[in-house]
Amino acid sequence: MVVVRMPKPAGVCRRSGTGCARSEEDNGLIMNQFRIWVNWFWYGWAIGLVLSLALIIAIAPAPYFHDFGEWLYQGKILALKITDSAAVAGFTVAPYPVPNSLAPVLLALLCLVLTPMVAGKVFLILLLAGWIWILWRFTCRFTLAENRGVILVLLVAVIALASFFWYGFISYQLGLLLWFAFLTNFNERCSNNWIAGFGVALFMSHAMVFLTWVPLVVLLILASQPRQWRILLALAPSGVLVLWFMLGRRLTGFDPPVADARMSGIAEILLYKFGSPLLLGGFRNFLLPDGTSLFESQVWLYRLGAITNFLVVALLGVYILQVFLKLNAGDNRNDASNLISAPLEQSLRWFGWTLIAAYLIAPYNFFGLINPGGRLLLPLLAVGLVLADRRILRWAQWAAIPAALGATLSVAAYGILMYRAGTEDLLTHAEIPSTAGPPSDSVFAFNDWLYRNTRYKYFNYRIFVLAERFAQLRASQFPGLAFRTGPITDYHSRP
Repeated sequence: MVVVRMPKPAGVCRRSGTGCARSEEDNGLIMNQFRIWVNWFWYGWAIGLVLSLALIIAIAPAPYFHDFGEWLYQGKILALKITDSAAVAGFTVAPYPVPNSLAPVLLALLCLVLTPMVAGKVFLILLLAGWIWILWRFTCRFTLAENRGVILVLLVAVIALASFFWYGFISYQLGLLLWFAFLTNFNERCSNNWIAGFGVALFMSHAMVFLTWVPLVVLLILASQPRQWRILLALAPSGVLVLWFMLGRRLTGFDPPVADARMSGIAEILLYKFGSPLLLGGFRNFLLPDGTSLFESQVWLYRLGAITNFLVVALLGVYILQVFLKLNAGDNRNDASNLISAPLEQSLRWFGWTLIAAYLIAPYNFFGLINPGGRLLLPLLAVGLVLADRRILRWAQWAAIPAALGATLSVAAYGILMYRAGTEDLLTHAEIPSTAGPPSDSVFAFNDWLYRNTRYKYFNYRIFVLAERFAQLRASQFPGLAFRTGPITDYHSRP
């Protein structure tokens, strides 16, 4: 007797008898749907962070962000130079273009039609809206669709809500926003006028951002254009502004302010170099006006936030090393988009190495600019995301979780502080400055003296340090000048 085994029909499962192909198709659909929902979860987290902070800013008694009070104060002075120059006759506006001018000028324009407090809030909310838009465009161009949500929340936590935002460094944040817009929209067909416009805007926004943009645009143009003289045409307008600025400083005899801060030894230098990346974390420890921490009685919250910052730095550090050292096997090309050609990719890789070298050699104090190296880390992260592929992008994806947790904790803490500022007179309990002052001009000794009233020495942000400016703005009083790094260069009191 011959037993003939009939062939099993294709697509029939041994156990269920149903079609395997159909089952695999259903599983694929389920996985795709799951990825979509996960992506939207990250999108919601990123947008929720921005919207929550914007709402807190809108209802807060004042936009308390460290240096922001001074910049809003100077914006109002610039507005009065147009409407009532006699009221601010003691202030001198530079007769030449000055970096750090774009943000105060925009605040001045808002102050022409709004009260200073409302103008400051509108500016910050528009800045946050611009960030969420540009970062979304960035992820759409340089990352796969399945990764866009998690990368967006990472960028919102570490770039849009960077330490510079909480410090009130609005000129740098505005310049960095323009820098991201340039990188996101650059291609081989960009015109000279388009590049030149970005150069002028970046110079007027912040000098450090402009210095970061110059090698970037040179490398990109060299890789995309056979006509090398185009670089001169594209950089000519901003180059003229640089020469005008330097000549104006020389002729007017302007003595730029220089911060008295230095590293006392090799140990402090190494700690500074390894510690600065911790600013990439999303957690901020806000201090009350008396110098104590909001988390003084909640030690576990502070520790949780500090842990998230360390995790973000560790994961992003591994990620950056793999990108620029090519530790991953195979080609490191980004397969999310064909918009980046091989020459442009090589240019970005050289630019990344330039940023790494500049960070390693950058001093703590560069002509009065504190921590210039720390301002190179965010562009470095952006370039790293452009160059990565899906095999190593998981390190950045894992970093998004602690970054988002830290940023959420910071936004919540800031909301609590603003609520207390609106219901309690916190400023009546402001810290009385010590007459002794810091023991030395060492950076670490100064920080120990500065944070003497709190048990925590790291991740601290003194958001109420210039709160008196808001009171002066309400009273239309303009007693002096704290910063001379913007368009207002001097102040002389009336006899």
